[in-house]
Amino acid sequence: MANLITAENVYARISKARVDRCLNDSGSGEASQDAMETLLEDVTSWLRGNIGPVADLSVLDEQSAGDLRRIGVDRFKAYLCERAPEVMRQDAKAIFDRTDREIKKIRIGKASLGTEQPPEPLENNDARISSGNPNDTTRIPTRFSDDWGDFG
Repeated sequence: MANLITAENVYARISKARVDRCLNDSGSGEASQDAMETLLEDVTSWLRGNIGPVADLSVLDEQSAGDLRRIGVDRFKAYLCERAPEVMRQDAKAIFDRTDREIKKIRIGKASLGTEQPPEPLENNDARISSGNPNDTTRIPTRFSDDWGDFG
């Protein structure tokens, strides 16, 4: 399965010299190919795992794929910040949180990857969904599993 972002995408937003310093495992002065591939695969896996349930990634147009690549490169940058904080000098947690928020917006339908319509809602797999209607006076009996206590 192909990665959703490439090294060229990363170099377009983060300087090659900085990436090389962060991923220089061999001491050659250039980014280790194994380290680069591992991070690209990690980002792709994260994107597929988070977006896959609400969007078909195989049919994304160029603009939508560009939005995903931007989020993916930001996630890649957060991994670099964790790996080499002395080089990146940015807060990895803040970047992780921002990418998580952006993905969450897509998942709940508040953002749409640059398309005209929001993604389809998730199927609930026959789960019961309650509205929590405050006007409903029906009491649900209080229960606790395995006789751990009496809450009557």
